[in-house]
Amino acid sequence: MKKIKSAIVGILLVVSLLIVINPISAATVTISPGVEIQAAIDAASPGDTILVNPGTYYGNIIVYKPGLTIKSTGGPAVTIIDASMYWPCNYERPDCVAAGGCKVKYTETDLNHNGFLVFADNVTIEGFTIINATYSGNYNRGIGILIGSISTTYFTRIPYNIDIWGNAEPVTEERLARPTGVIVRNNIVDGASDGIYIWSSNGNLVEYNVVKNLIPLGGDGIILYDGGKNNIIRCNTVDKAYGGGIKIMGNTWNPDLLKLYPNHKQFDVTGTQVYCNTITNTSNAPGINFGWIAGTNIVAYGNTVDGNLQGIRLEGLANAATLNIYSNNIINNGIGGINTSDKTPFDLTNNYWQGNTTLTSGDVLTSPEGQRSSCTTECTLRQQKLPENILYPRVDIQTFSIIDGPGIIINGKVVSGFNVVPGTQQTLVQVKNRGVFTQNEVRVKFEGLPEGVTASITPNVLKLKGLGTQTYRITFSIDPNVPSGTYDFKVVAYSDKGVFDTAGVKLIIS
Repeated sequence: MKKIKSAIVGILLVVSLLIVINPISAATVTISPGVEIQAAIDAASPGDTILVNPGTYYGNIIVYKPGLTIKSTGGPAVTIIDASMYWPCNYERPDCVAAGGCKVKYTETDLNHNGFLVFADNVTIEGFTIINATYSGNYNRGIGILIGSISTTYFTRIPYNIDIWGNAEPVTEERLARPTGVIVRNNIVDGASDGIYIWSSNGNLVEYNVVKNLIPLGGDGIILYDGGKNNIIRCNTVDKAYGGGIKIMGNTWNPDLLKLYPNHKQFDVTGTQVYCNTITNTSNAPGINFGWIAGTNIVAYGNTVDGNLQGIRLEGLANAATLNIYSNNIINNGIGGINTSDKTPFDLTNNYWQGNTTLTSGDVLTSPEGQRSSCTTECTLRQQKLPENILYPRVDIQTFSIIDGPGIIINGKVVSGFNVVPGTQQTLVQVKNRGVFTQNEVRVKFEGLPEGVTASITPNVLKLKGLGTQTYRITFSIDPNVPSGTYDFKVVAYSDKGVFDTAGVKLIIS
């Protein structure tokens, strides 16, 4: 009997702990035409999933609760968001009714031309076609999918706090929503003033979308504007954009700020990655455009820019930015690469060039002999949701050992110090590619060696095939005048893309 009571008490304790840890489970609701997406959002709790069956739904949808997943069940071909349609009180919520009902009554009809407006963190929008997101009367009025809030779109409204919409308070930078962790995946924006807009927000992912047939006013396909760090734009298609295919821009309204504050968040796009996108037929603007930016690790690779007015352009102030642009296909453009910025030169070496009417304009470095790249396989594998460690570039330091002697690093782990005496010591370093894609020009180096200790590495550089390994032979020379003792140094595997792996090792000189 005591054992039974003890077991029951134990079970109750576990259940109690589970309730404390996860008091409310996320819910999943499925809706069909006749129930609007906005109504489902208003009724949802943070973290819920809203599945949307095929049909046509009202646009101008505000997503203001964090963690929501809004996903079609049938895909974008049969699930339509019409941005010309809206409820007279589109954003009414039960807890607002007592305070006066609808907070936005759309007396200004130029605001009624958007698809999704995402103002909350960790939201996913997947599998929709957005149509009629156009407004020809002013900028920033017709947007397919917006991440973040734009003061010029809603005048004196404060989208981050839906309950005080309609008040006459001025919008301030601190009150604007800057969501993070938003995923926009597998959507089609067909006809818009702007396609997908990331406004001054960090850590968002835009992938597998199609943006096409944009109108002249605005006309940006996918744009990051007013700064924003660690955003990823990959495996998208932009066709017939008007103002630019993919644009990574700082604040162009007050460019003097960049001179005074080069690290200001309105210009800092550190960690931005633009890769494996296809941009075609942007007849009035660049396929990819960078401008008025600052920050490090800004990367664009594997993109195809084909048939645009310009291929890749750098403009405005950009000396505070570190860009790495390589393995792009720059083909059949009016001008392949153009530099109208203060950053000279604009390095576009290691790209593939073909059929451009004019190769470059401005101070641009090129290497037209580069090989054509293809991201088709990579995008397909990503869409199949293979493990991230396989998809992303990753090279590990597998072993570091003395020839015919003990190992210092075994299976990626440091197991001992590197014991040497004055003279020479022959060693091997083996690196392993954990991804499925070939990594070109992989190198190793040794940082922090004391004066009088040198390392000769053979070969200097290696190509590492997917899931493959390669070995470097290193001869260390230790001058007899180097004091005996213990020294810290690092083994580093790297390429022109950056550092892959680092291991700290102790050098012990007897």
